[in-house]
Amino acid sequence: MQKIADKCVELIEALKQTYQESSIPQDIPFRARFLDSLKQYIGRDHWEVAEELYGDMPSKSQTEKETAHIAVACLLADMAFNIHKKNPDKALDYLCRAYLAAGWAINSTVEPRVLKRERTNSSRNAANARHQQGKIVRQYAEQLVRTWAGDTPLTNPSNAARSLKKAVNDYAIERFRNATDPSDPFYNKSDPRVLATGEDKGKAKDPYSERTLRGWFKGLDFEQ
Repeated sequence: MQKIADKCVELIEALKQTYQESSIPQDIPFRARFLDSLKQYIGRDHWEVAEELYGDMPSKSQTEKETAHIAVACLLADMAFNIHKKNPDKALDYLCRAYLAAGWAINSTVEPRVLKRERTNSSRNAANARHQQGKIVRQYAEQLVRTWAGDTPLTNPSNAARSLKKAVNDYAIERFRNATDPSDPFYNKSDPRVLATGEDKGKAKDPYSERTLRGWFKGLDFEQ
């Protein structure tokens, strides 16, 4: 019997942690929001209360869903604790149901945050990789301008962008295709010439436009 009581206490502590990690405003302490409020349900049918707390879940906001799951889990844990001495079998049933509700509470609070954080980190890493790619390609493009020995002189940023666009993009594509080191920002990336979304999905497009190259070349000296 004592084990059931201890499990109830442990579960309440776990729900407190879940509350702190949820999107629910932390303006009210956990005990005041979820435990003290249980007093108002004394004398009522607890299953009716649980149904009332859940309500129309599909129409609830994320915060409302988190609140409902935690509230029901607290209610069931409290029910189990209150009868564990008189009726341990029924208390165990309540406790199991409380754990189920707690599982939904955790899934609706912690997991979405973890997934969101992973997506954010993934986006941030991708952005950092693109930044490093652009920096490397820009250095290559500027070096081409400085060492240019072609028949047509490079007289201004626009002229240079038109003349060097193919060479710069060919270099970028080769870097993508030949990268074998995981630390290389070009490593394991899809061919940037192939568009993945939108109306032009599947069509080829150079990763670096003349406009981009013109911007890179503005601060360089050209023959007049």
